[in-house]
Amino acid sequence: MSVLNELATAVLKGDYAGIGALTQKAIDAGIAPLEIINGGLIEGMNIVAPKFKAGDIMTSGTNISPALNKGGTILVRT
Repeated sequence: MSVLNELATAVLKGDYAGIGALTQKAIDAGIAPLEIINGGLIEGMNIVAPKFKAGDIMTSGTNISPALNKGGTILVRT
């Protein structure tokens, strides 16, 4: 499994601690920041959103958004 797939899976599972570690792993592997965001973080959200809408999972944007910011996008911005 590629690091971007692992990152998307971490978002889906709500593994907020893992999001930061996997984002750093992607940075260390030389993956472009925009690719990390689009191919990992947003890809995970694209899986979560329909499941949430269908009622298959319960979470709130207040849980996910800060985790993505803290664990992922802050790392790729620096």
